[in-house]
Amino acid sequence: LRNALGLAYWVCAYANNQHKLQEDISANPRGTSFYKAMKLAIGVVLILDRDATPFTRIWCCFEESIAVEERNTGTPLLLDVAATDASNEAH
Repeated sequence: LRNALGLAYWVCAYANNQHKLQEDISANPRGTSFYKAMKLAIGVVLILDRDATPFTRIWCCFEESIAVEERNTGTPLLLDVAATDASNEAH
């Protein structure tokens, strides 16, 4: 996704071919298209539902850890957090 300034945000589902996921599996997650695409983005958006489901998914945890781990590097990722309300609408 790109904002009005043309800056990109990481969207996991768009980083790989959803029909050939096995081809992108690697022993080192930093060798995957997920990681490579994240490094081209300016930030990661974490959207929490009432059950905090992203924290139960290993790839979500990996994405957030990269944003936090690399915050003091020359190319840090922004980390935005949104939460959903009782109607599951993000804010």
